[in-house]
Amino acid sequence: MVTDRARQVLTGSPRRDCGIIDRLLRAKGTQRHQRDTSFDFTTPEDDGAVDGVACDPPVAAASAKMTRKGSARKGRQLEGVVVGPAAGCAPDIDFRYIATCLAEQLPPPNPVHVAVVLLIARATGTSLPNLAALTSALKAPAPFLLIKAPVSHFEVCLGAMLEDGLILPFKAVLEDVLGGTPLSGRFQPSVKNHQRRLKTLSGKAIESTEEKNLRRRLRNALTDEPGLVILVDETHLALTPVVTKTADIVLECDGFDRVMIAELLQACDGTPPGHSLILMERMDFEPDHLSLDDIALAIRPGRSLKQTLSVMAMLADRHKAGDGEADKPRSEDSQQSDSGRRAKPNRRRSLQPLISKSLSR
Repeated sequence: MVTDRARQVLTGSPRRDCGIIDRLLRAKGTQRHQRDTSFDFTTPEDDGAVDGVACDPPVAAASAKMTRKGSARKGRQLEGVVVGPAAGCAPDIDFRYIATCLAEQLPPPNPVHVAVVLLIARATGTSLPNLAALTSALKAPAPFLLIKAPVSHFEVCLGAMLEDGLILPFKAVLEDVLGGTPLSGRFQPSVKNHQRRLKTLSGKAIESTEEKNLRRRLRNALTDEPGLVILVDETHLALTPVVTKTADIVLECDGFDRVMIAELLQACDGTPPGHSLILMERMDFEPDHLSLDDIALAIRPGRSLKQTLSVMAMLADRHKAGDGEADKPRSEDSQQSDSGRRAKPNRRRSLQPLISKSLSR
């Protein structure tokens, strides 16, 4: 809902209104974090002007700043917003218009965060017929959710996002079901009573846990203090049926492919997916070996599409070279010293159907 005060303060000009909102957000930043308080559009006495519209000096400076940086932010311009004249255009200042102006104040997307969200979305879309199945399962007193994406550091990154409130609508304190370190790997300070707790498991930790101990820990987590239990798995092999067959919901995907990388680049810098898919096809680049570390290293400000994909291809090739070394026959001494080490299987698969479908759109 758009208040009358908002309609009075905003002008209907996207450039000027971005400056006004930028100034209000800076002046009243603490208010943004109060969930039960509506945003206050009250402004001081007007003593300046921007493009003939009266406003105070901070607004004028903010508007000039937005003008300078607006053209440099790819894919985040105010496109498709229909506005009226600079004054008296209240009917055009609706929720969508204000939301678009607010989006201009957001920092550039974090590539790792976007990649994690895309992996979860792919796992959900390929594992469930619809979202109703997921929401129905999550309404249970103690739902047990398994999310699997065989991408290196998926567990740590998703854990950090859960703690920061980027996945669920609250910041969670992670408690490891097996009694180990939190899924995020971060140090946990003392937990306050009002903080919400979330029970998690690591797929890598389950691999080295005895089934008897695992069953006991899961029983405690699901019955002692019922709540959501999330198992996050980044391993390439299937986990024990003790978790895969008992989880209420299993969300699983195959990791990165060309279509997902194209979607990632579109979200991060506005590159049209078709351009990315065509270039990856020409490079014969398969991203299935990429880790989330590689995503952070490859997608950097100021890099062109070709530079970004070239870095990704280099990092992927180095992973493949490492896998090849692990698959080579070892000497007797080497085999004995590395007897507990297991090489990752080759997960390359044909993605041509997906690419052809995307290119035909």
